[in-house]
Amino acid sequence: MSIADKLDQVHARARGNRWLGYFAVFNRIALAAGFLPSGMVKIMGSGLPIYRLTTLWGII
Repeated sequence: MSIADKLDQVHARARGNRWLGYFAVFNRIALAAGFLPSGMVKIMGSGLPIYRLTTLWGII
Protein backbone atom coordinates (compact mmCIF):
# COMPACT_ATOMS: atom_id res chain seq x y z
CA MET A 1 0.00 0.00 0.00
CA SER A 2 1.47 3.33 -1.06
CA ILE A 3 1.51 6.53 0.93
CA ALA A 4 -1.11 8.02 -1.39
CA ASP A 5 -3.49 5.15 -0.63
CA LYS A 6 -2.99 5.59 3.11
CA LEU A 7 -3.61 9.32 2.81
CA ASP A 8 -6.77 8.64 0.80
CA GLN A 9 -8.04 6.36 3.58
CA VAL A 10 -7.29 8.95 6.27
CA HIS A 11 -9.00 11.63 4.18
CA ALA A 12 -12.07 9.45 3.65
CA ARG A 13 -12.34 8.77 7.39
CA ALA A 14 -11.91 12.46 8.21
CA ARG A 15 -14.56 13.50 5.67
CA GLY A 16 -16.97 10.98 7.17
CA ASN A 17 -16.47 12.18 10.75
CA ARG A 18 -19.23 14.64 11.69
CA TRP A 19 -17.24 16.19 14.55
CA LEU A 20 -14.32 17.01 12.30
CA GLY A 21 -16.76 18.74 9.98
CA TYR A 22 -18.06 20.85 12.87
CA PHE A 23 -14.49 21.59 13.89
CA ALA A 24 -13.65 22.75 10.36
CA VAL A 25 -16.67 25.07 10.30
CA PHE A 26 -15.73 26.46 13.72
CA ASN A 27 -12.15 27.09 12.55
CA ARG A 28 -13.35 28.92 9.44
CA ILE A 29 -15.65 31.15 11.50
CA ALA A 30 -12.93 31.80 14.09
CA LEU A 31 -10.43 32.75 11.39
CA ALA A 32 -12.95 35.08 9.76
CA ALA A 33 -13.67 36.71 13.13
CA GLY A 34 -9.94 37.05 13.77
CA PHE A 35 -9.33 38.88 10.51
CA LEU A 36 -12.35 41.19 10.80
CA PRO A 37 -10.63 43.85 12.97
CA SER A 38 -7.67 44.25 10.62
CA GLY A 39 -10.00 44.28 7.62
CA MET A 40 -12.15 46.96 9.20
CA VAL A 41 -9.06 49.10 9.83
CA LYS A 42 -8.21 48.94 6.14
CA ILE A 43 -11.80 49.64 5.07
CA MET A 44 -12.07 52.63 7.41
CA GLY A 45 -8.98 54.12 5.81
CA SER A 46 -6.49 54.14 8.66
CA GLY A 47 -4.44 51.25 7.26
CA LEU A 48 -0.70 50.85 7.39
CA PRO A 49 1.43 53.90 8.09
CA ILE A 50 3.05 55.51 5.05
CA TYR A 51 6.73 56.25 5.55
CA ARG A 52 8.58 58.94 3.68
CA LEU A 53 11.49 57.92 1.49
CA THR A 54 13.81 60.04 3.64
CA THR A 55 13.41 57.74 6.63
CA LEU A 56 15.29 54.49 7.05
CA TRP A 57 12.08 52.45 6.99
CA GLY A 58 10.88 54.16 3.82
CA ILE A 59 13.91 52.87 1.93
CA ILE A 60 13.26 49.27 2.88
